[in-house]
Amino acid sequence: SSDYSEDLRIGPEIIKSNVDSYRRLRNTLRFILGNLSDFSEEESIDYDQLNDLDHYILSSLVSLEEEIIKNYKIFEYQRVFSLIFNFCTNELSAFYFDIRKDALYCDSKNSLERRSTRTVLDILFHHLLTLLAPILCFTTEEAWQSRYGNNESVHTKNFPLIKAEWKKPELDRKWLVYKEIRKSINGAIEIKRKDKKIGSSLEASIDLYLGDSELKEIDEDLLKNISIVSELRVIAEKPNDNCFVLETNKNIGVIVSQTSGKKCERCWKYYPKLTNEVCERCSEAI
Repeated sequence: SSDYSEDLRIGPEIIKSNVDSYRRLRNTLRFILGNLSDFSEEESIDYDQLNDLDHYILSSLVSLEEEIIKNYKIFEYQRVFSLIFNFCTNELSAFYFDIRKDALYCDSKNSLERRSTRTVLDILFHHLLTLLAPILCFTTEEAWQSRYGNNESVHTKNFPLIKAEWKKPELDRKWLVYKEIRKSINGAIEIKRKDKKIGSSLEASIDLYLGDSELKEIDEDLLKNISIVSELRVIAEKPNDNCFVLETNKNIGVIVSQTSGKKCERCWKYYPKLTNEVCERCSEAI
């Protein structure tokens, strides 16, 4: 993680920073491992059956792999480390995992969304571990053997073959818009949380004002799921004075209020009506 072309520095703060970075990478691998328990090839589904968010993550993975392999070839190990670290922190932990926890923990075992997510986690496991193996030798071996036993080693595996057909720049543009809206919603919720008006984001009901014509083709259900809120309503108008607005985009306004629904005891989402304290999805899963 250091630039070896210059004099190397070491001290308590540098070590502390590296410990934190290592812990984040390790937690990413632990999350993937934990959610691949009892996963088998029979459960995986074809690429064409994966949903839009999963296609986006795989497209980002391909872009990551192209950069990593290019930097390995010129011995830029610091760049390799920072690329993988940023991908694990920003794209996976703070975004993809956060959204997909609901499907992983609450969907029925054979739901298509859960199978789609676990298929992507399996791909991420193999690709990230083989890419990290040269610079994080012991941890990647530990993770690999915890899944496959002592008879296999990650260090006998080649780097993954880059699948150019997974790369979809148009998805990157689409999800950049969704991420920007999600950031605005999270910012508005955080203020309410600090004021003790709501606790979890699932307690929030969102009125979303979109003043830009390019933002009006938004899928409300998808946005509700990725923002991890129980209610969301899109209003095709410019934000008013009551809205929370980020400086980065004045065309997105958010008003947060307490949801009026009842809390499902299993998934913690709020619904107008529950049966035996759980929602319809959880009832089917049980």
